[in-house]
Amino acid sequence: DEIMLSLLSWSISALALTALLSFSAFLARLVVLVGVNIVEEVDHQRNVGVASIEAVIYLTIGLLFVALMG
Repeated sequence: DEIMLSLLSWSISALALTALLSFSAFLARLVVLVGVNIVEEVDHQRNVGVASIEAVIYLTIGLLFVALMG
């Protein structure tokens, strides 16, 4: 019945999980891509391999969150 309260709680949960996903992916990038300048490799040199690894990190952590919450 409390639509605004429900919307507010879902919004806060979504923002918190987005922040947690970004922070977790940042930490995983530091571990997986040690010593790699990601901005230089992806943006300037168009290195698709590094971009693919970064995308897989985000997907993996997102799927891990889905598995833990579901």
